Amino acid sequence: MKIGLLGPNTQVQHISKLLNKNNVKYINLNESLLEKNVILRFIKFYRMIIGLDIIYGLYGGFKFNPRYLIAKFAGKKVINHWIGTDVLEAQNNKLNKLNQLFIDTNLSCSSLIKSEIADLGINSIEIPIIPSGMNYDLSEMPKSHAALVYLPEDKELFYGLDYVKALVKTFKTVKFYIVANNNQNLLPYDNVKFLGKLDLSEMEELYKKISILVRLPKHDGLSLMLLEALAKGKEVLYIYDFPNVRAVNNNEDLKSSFEEIIKKPPMLNLQGHNYIKENYSSDIVFNKLIKVFKEI
Repeated sequence: MKIGLLGPNTQVQHISKLLNKNNVKYINLNESLLEKNVILRFIKFYRMIIGLDIIYGLYGGFKFNPRYLIAKFAGKKVINHWIGTDVLEAQNNKLNKLNQLFIDTNLSCSSLIKSEIADLGINSIEIPIIPSGMNYDLSEMPKSHAALVYLPEDKELFYGLDYVKALVKTFKTVKFYIVANNNQNLLPYDNVKFLGKLDLSEMEELYKKISILVRLPKHDGLSLMLLEALAKGKEVLYIYDFPNVRAVNNNEDLKSSFEEIIKKPPMLNLQGHNYIKENYSSDIVFNKLIKVFKEI
């Protein structure tokens, strides 16, 4: 069995590491996109897939995807994995139905995504996408409460800037660490520190400083930061229902839940840690994925 991977580089890397760890042969079809000439690009793609059994695409189901058409023309099985924003795109794009003609199996990264694409008439198998080497170890807890917030540049409003601003202004004694952003002017307060983009080792150190993850985007798939924070035993305030988090969807609930947490000294969220360890290990995910590969 040989798999061809296609889609956003981050997700492709997660899947490729998982396959490599379990000795499943694969190639990265994104290499075909490096060809500048459009016609030559598709010719290169066709040549690359000749010896493959399955084309496994991510984030490609919301609009007409000519690579899926080429794959079916070549007699290949096609899997499409829905991961988040692609669902929002599909809800406004009638061509997502056309794409389904070339897809043999749809996967969804979470129960929320599974439900949302079901509303579009698309059945799917729920399989999360996680980093193959994700660290499930409990992290140290700080002596005082501090919060982590993901606010990527140019997407601040989508990821809940207004919610975060309300928290920061209300809880002035709590430190807030902002990652994926360097614009301190967004939240010019003494209790806010912008850290920009951090690598894995830097994130490991940051988790030792925080007790709470605040994640309130307008839409989400399966947040790796959510899984990571729970695995490390942190409290999580989240816009959706998810096991062992505090679900909030307005400023009043957000402030009351945050206040309830900081009334007590920082404590490990052991239930959250155990849930992630028991349900989102790389072995569990791989076994679900290989089952789909064999059945298709």
